[in-house]
Amino acid sequence: MFMNIRKRDGREVAFDETKITDAIFRAAKAVGGEDRQTAMELTLNVLKMLKKTYNGNIFGVEEVQDMVEKVLIEEGHARTAKHIFCIGTSAPDSGMLRAI
Repeated sequence: MFMNIRKRDGREVAFDETKITDAIFRAAKAVGGEDRQTAMELTLNVLKMLKKTYNGNIFGVEEVQDMVEKVLIEEGHARTAKHIFCIGTSAPDSGMLRAI
């Protein structure tokens, strides 16, 4: 669906949606979640929002993180979203989506 993503340092690298799923699942596990399938479904919602918002244009890691937080909150996973937000703001380059 997406070819590249802009990293925080400005580099463009290959986009890998499984990294979103992994990050959501790690955050969910940190707050007691155990369902990777839900993380995969939430990832699909994030991808749909990214497609609708950016329509083929490149976007950055920060935009993905914002979308992940938005989807998590809208889908009733506020604790997971809070965990992701706390990790993402703890240091400039230590966000939960650093690996994307």
